[in-house]
Amino acid sequence: MSFGLMFHLLKIWRNQWLTKQELEELQQRKLQKIIKHAYERVRYYRELFDSVSIRPEDIRNTKDLQCIPVTSREQIQRVPINEIAAKGIKLADCHRMRTSGSTGIPLEVIKSEKEYQLSNLVMMRSFLANGYRLTDKQVVIMTPRDPRTYWFQYLGLMRQNCISPFDNADSQIKQLRQVRPDFIWGLSSSLGRIAEEVRKRDIEDISPRGVATGGELLDLKTRQIIQAAFRSKVVDFYSTYECGNIAWECDRHEGYHINIDSLVVEIVNNGKLARPGEKGEVLITGLDSYAMPLIRYRIKDIAVGGESLCSCGRGLPLLKRIEGRTDDWVVLSDGTLISSVELVCVLGSVPRVLGFKVVQKKIDQFVLQLKIERNFTKGTVIRKVTKEMTRILGHQSHIEIQIVDEIPRDPAGKIRSVISNVKRGSNKGL
Repeated sequence: MSFGLMFHLLKIWRNQWLTKQELEELQQRKLQKIIKHAYERVRYYRELFDSVSIRPEDIRNTKDLQCIPVTSREQIQRVPINEIAAKGIKLADCHRMRTSGSTGIPLEVIKSEKEYQLSNLVMMRSFLANGYRLTDKQVVIMTPRDPRTYWFQYLGLMRQNCISPFDNADSQIKQLRQVRPDFIWGLSSSLGRIAEEVRKRDIEDISPRGVATGGELLDLKTRQIIQAAFRSKVVDFYSTYECGNIAWECDRHEGYHINIDSLVVEIVNNGKLARPGEKGEVLITGLDSYAMPLIRYRIKDIAVGGESLCSCGRGLPLLKRIEGRTDDWVVLSDGTLISSVELVCVLGSVPRVLGFKVVQKKIDQFVLQLKIERNFTKGTVIRKVTKEMTRILGHQSHIEIQIVDEIPRDPAGKIRSVISNVKRGSNKGL
């Protein structure tokens, strides 16, 4: 790691201990700069601002962002690259990354080398805050994004081994036993599957000092299984490929610390800012994304804002919890919305169920894929699951249950436990 990066890491590390007011003032200054840059150098945003008669000087703080229309992934995809990238940016020198495509719509994101490294440093802060050391051996169980080996890794700093989430559990466990990592970071579904096997086989030589999950919704049952198998507390990180690390848990587990020194998080309900404790759709404005600005970008997630600061003393405000994606919510014929969290909690509590995936095909038609323990009577599990699903979804719903050997993963190796293909207007009720 260069001295320049170490300086930036130290600065980012110190930011978390600023007061909330100091952090909000920093956020406001950075917001004004990125808004001015986007208007002056990005054609898409100039036209967007002009369409509602907004000038950069009209955006003085985060509340003023509500004057700007929301931008979706689909809108950006329809825009030529020269209209969404900033003028003067040398695309050949930029990192061009594609999102996972878990929504079915991959997006190419452009970041300069400086922005890419800053994003990594913001993520590094969340690791260091949870016991990670620069000399640790880390295993990452996610789809690899940066295959390069840096010079400082040859010196024993920030060493990283990647394990594919598509490997079977035997292979993953073998690799973990070979590396014997100090810290593990991975998809919650992958770590949950590995943890089940570790417990079943009474494996005791995989004992990392820390475990972090990300990329998927982490439910309580999976958290407990991972903690028991690795004898280590689990912290959860909330990130996207487009926006980087958005928020993260510390060891107090009182919520997710929002990185407001690098982005703005809005939680919106029916077009207005949600009250603390109220769920809403997440919009992100990146404060360091100059090559390809993202302003009020809809990431299709639902979250609940916190009402107070964490007892750890950090000035970073909290997200109370992450509810899942907007298309992870099931809508019933009477308009009732069922959160994926509720379905995950109910199905996860059924004995002998090792994995599941719920797909809502139509308003009253559901397909439920189940992975259950071997040598166990399928009928018993099916009856229990049918009873619980009917209780939540109603007797008018038709539920087709399929017993499978493995729950299928998306191209990024993630398992989306709940998917609804039913359209609903303007996310009413969110």
